[in-house]
Order: sequence, then C-alpha cells, then structure tokens
Amino acid sequence: MLSGFKVGSGLRFEYLWEPDDPLLTSDFYPGYDQSFVIDSEKEELKGFTDCLALNMGDTYRQLSTRHGPYREYVLVAYDKQGAVVGGANFLCLLLQDVMVNGQTAITVNLNYLFVLPAHRGKGYLRPILKACSHLAFETLRHTNGNQETISEPIVFFEQNDPVRMSLKDYEDDSRQSGLDQIQRIAIWAKIGARIIDIPYVQPALSANQEDDHNLLYCVICGDTASSLDPCLLKAHLERFFHISVFKNATENSANPTANKQLAMLEKRCQQGDAIRLANGGTWASRSLHLGKEVVGIADSLRKFIFGD
Repeated sequence: MLSGFKVGSGLRFEYLWEPDDPLLTSDFYPGYDQSFVIDSEKEELKGFTDCLALNMGDTYRQLSTRHGPYREYVLVAYDKQGAVVGGANFLCLLLQDVMVNGQTAITVNLNYLFVLPAHRGKGYLRPILKACSHLAFETLRHTNGNQETISEPIVFFEQNDPVRMSLKDYEDDSRQSGLDQIQRIAIWAKIGARIIDIPYVQPALSANQEDDHNLLYCVICGDTASSLDPCLLKAHLERFFHISVFKNATENSANPTANKQLAMLEKRCQQGDAIRLANGGTWASRSLHLGKEVVGIADSLRKFIFGD
C-alpha cells in the first residue's frame, strides 16, 4: 500500500482510512469545515469517523461480501513547504458485476474536494483529483490476488445546481469558496465533468438533516462520452448510498429517496436505456455574466440544458 505519494504536481499527499487517525482532525477537518457552508451538504466530524469505521473488521467483511471490495479515504494535499493546501474525501468501489470495455469497473464517489483560500488559483484541483483516482486504482488493483483486469476509475460527484439553490446558499457558498456557482460548473467542465440526466436527490446525511434537492450529479468518464450505462450508475449509487450516505444504518434500508432513484435506474438498466450526459461548460460560458440572477430561471439546470 502507498504511503505519502506524489503524482507529478509538486504536491505531496497523505491519506487515511481509519477513524482514529489523528490526521483527520489535525490536517483534514479544519480545512474541510471552513470550505463547506451549506448545512444539507455537510458532514459533521462524527460522519467521517462513522464512514471510516466501515473500512474495518466484521463490518467491512459484511459490506464487501454484499457490495464487493471498497474503501473510503480521506486525502490531504501539502505543498513543498509542508503546508496543507487542500483535501478530499472519497469512496472507491470495485463493481465486480459491471464491465467497462471488457474490464471490471472501478468507480469513485468524490464526496468532498477543497482547496484552501490561500492556495486557490494555483491549479491544484487537477492534481488532487488525479491523486484520488491514483489511490483508488492502486487500492483496488490488488484485490483478489491482483487477478482483476480493471478499468480506469470513473469519478462521480455532486455539484450545486445554481438555478435551484436559494439565493442565500448561492451567495454564502460563492463567498466562502471564492467561486461563483456558474464558474464552478465551467471549471469542472474543463477537466471533463459531464452532467448526468437524472433527477438526482441526495438522501439526508443524518437524522438531523434533510434531503438535498439542489444538486446535480456529474461524472468524469472520458472527454467524448455522451451517455452512461444505467446499470453501472445503479450499481454505483446503491453502494454510495448504503456506505457513505447511510453509513450501513439498517433503518435506512427502505429509504424512499434512495429507493426511488435506484428503482428508476434498474428499470432503465433492464430496458438498455442509456442515460444522456451534457457538457455544462457550454451553458456556463454563456451565463457567467448573470451570476446569482440564474437562481429560479428554470426548474433545474439539468432540464434547462437537456431541453425537457
């Protein structure tokens, strides 16, 4: 297993997967806490420790028997002077029942990625994302005695839907991140992100929070991709919901928000109905001058872009 690695960016990366690792509270969580401000999207420290605990012991054996090999990571990025510049939290999965171009699929759910204010504008987004994919691949290629022929990681993540956000959330998040919500869509589009044409809702992260309807679900899976296999997406979301969102809580096994989405994807999987992808950067480049005026211009950006 790796320890303290680089991916050719000048940054150094450390990672953890155990809930009691001191790096979580010393170097990751303080930066995370100041970078995310919308309550429905944010994990408390206990949420991270609960997720990381699922990497261990009998719980891991139970979940990996059901879902296949996985690992949830926290990653911290440091510059040459040893200062924390950003971090990420992600779940990586080996989908043993899903093939991509003849290879077993690896997927990553990028739960959180941040660059601290003093280090923004230095091109750190790409190397942090690359480090997540690198760590996912190196972890899962050793599964089952290194017998798996595996795909390059397919990266899924959530983005704020700027037209569905409240004005307060739009302004608060833009101010805290230093990026307008439309700029963020443009930046991610430049590194290959595509908006997935599904009515995505993030189930509540805890009993004290509510479902989040103001998100887009996105994927990085190749610059030329125009559609996505619904069977792959269903397999990925089923695992992401169970592990990272519900944290293996048995009372959420019948969660209506999750199950409605999974049932829709199962139907489309059975029908072979590919899911459309769109480059949000085209819309963003035409809308940057509008800023927060885009709030409420449509039911959702997804519908606006796909013309539904």
